[in-house]
Order: sequence, then structure tokens, then C-alpha cells
Amino acid sequence: MLNLGQHLLLAVVQLAGRARRKAQRRRRAQALRSGVARHNNHGIAEVHSASLSVRQAETLCKNMGKPPAPEKKPVFAVDYVAECEKSLSKRLGRGVKIVNGKRKGHFELEFYGEEDLQKLLDALMKLEK
Repeated sequence: MLNLGQHLLLAVVQLAGRARRKAQRRRRAQALRSGVARHNNHGIAEVHSASLSVRQAETLCKNMGKPPAPEKKPVFAVDYVAECEKSLSKRLGRGVKIVNGKRKGHFELEFYGEEDLQKLLDALMKLEK
């Protein structure tokens, strides 16, 4: 059995809890109203369904005004010089290196002796098509 002092203490604690919950609801409503005024009801369902705190709702409202970040499309970088090296190396049957500079580049073709150089020259002449 509770005495009168305990009843009063219990009533004060209950009232304080109700007041705290009421203040939280008021802050949430204020955050929603400010978001509604600026952003035409966007995000209200999200705030309500997620049971966000006041600070989370404020952050959501603040971020609604920002445009979404543009999606970056994946860039398929093809190393054109390396592809040319592979193609030419396969066609000539020897090592080929292409050095690409700022203003100009150059080819490096492997050959082993005068006879191999003549074969390379003949192969290059056939590529003239």
C-alpha cells in the first residue's frame, strides 16, 4: 500500500513523463511543419514511418533542399596504346612497344640481326594496304 507522499511522487513522475513526451511530439511536429512549408510534404511519410527523433527529422528536412548528387557513370577506360601494341605485336610476330609522349610518340620494334630486320621491313611493307 502506498502512502500519500508516495502517491504524490508517482503522480509527479507520471506528469513529467507525459510532459516530456508531449514536448517531443511538439518538436517533431514543428520540424515537420518547417519541412512541409519548404518541401511540399516530401518526406513526411518517411519521418512518420521511421519514427525519427527530432534531430533526425531536422536533418532530413535540412537535406531535402539540397539537390541530389549526380550519379557517376562508370567509365570504361580502354588503354588505346596498349591495344595497339597487342594488335601490332600479334600482326608482326615480335615485341612492339609504343611510347606516347606529350607532343609525339614513337614505336620500338624488336629484331635480332640483319636477316630479322629484313623480315620486319617486308612485314611492314605488307601492312601498307
